[in-house]
Amino acid sequence: MDLLRTMGASRLQLLLRVRLPSALPQFFTGLKVSITFSFVSAILAEYVGATQGPASTCRPTTAAFETTWCSRRDRDRAVDAAFVRLVVALERLSMPWRRPAQIDTRW
Repeated sequence: MDLLRTMGASRLQLLLRVRLPSALPQFFTGLKVSITFSFVSAILAEYVGATQGPASTCRPTTAAFETTWCSRRDRDRAVDAAFVRLVVALERLSMPWRRPAQIDTRW
């Protein structure tokens, strides 16, 4: 920031060249987390109080109190995964300088 200021950069140039690129990783991380939480909270809200929707068809069984599996929940998970993949693709397009995290599997 100081270097660009001494070189005479305007406030808009500082925003576009420094502040926005440094904020993008946190923005996309928050977007991925919020997408997942929104789908989970929608299913929980429908499970608690809805008579229609994806979670209303999954009711606990009387014997073991386990939820029955339903295909609508699979579809919701697929939609959630598709949205997260879309955000990851947008993240890679908007930040070509940032490499994905490499996991070291060596012991």
